[in-house]
Amino acid sequence: MKKFLFFAAFLVVGLSAKAQVKLSATGGFAYGLSSIETTYDNNEATAFDSGFYVGGAVQFKINDVVRIKTGLNYVNIDEANFIQLPAVAQFYIAGSGFYFQAGPQLTYTAEEISPEYTHINIGLGGGAGYEFGRFYVEARSAFQLNHYYKGDELTSKVHFGAIGLGYNF
Repeated sequence: MKKFLFFAAFLVVGLSAKAQVKLSATGGFAYGLSSIETTYDNNEATAFDSGFYVGGAVQFKINDVVRIKTGLNYVNIDEANFIQLPAVAQFYIAGSGFYFQAGPQLTYTAEEISPEYTHINIGLGGGAGYEFGRFYVEARSAFQLNHYYKGDELTSKVHFGAIGLGYNF
């Protein structure tokens, strides 16, 4: 967890040296899509759970088209608690508030779990949004790259997504 927070602080300090910085608060609907597949007979099961997220973000304007955005979110899905650190490159469509975004997302399971599972979800995400005045709406999803379960008898992943509203200060 210390490395996780150090990386976030390093990213914020490093990028703020040359870019225009914008802070924001965000929140909205969150979901998790879990998948489990047994390795011995290839049976698969999925589950969809929903909840909410709240957090903050820092956006660094590189130029009129490209921005880098990193955030720290608290996520509650079906009474499970997570801390998320997304870091995305945003690409704005010239002359409009529309943007596309893509990048890595780290999700930390912030509660006790079985030792067969990992606390860290490494994901790759993408999404789209629209900025109007000081507000923005966005939808994004991240697909887990590592396995949630560390054993040999099954594979398990949790894919996260969100639809939210933000306010730029």
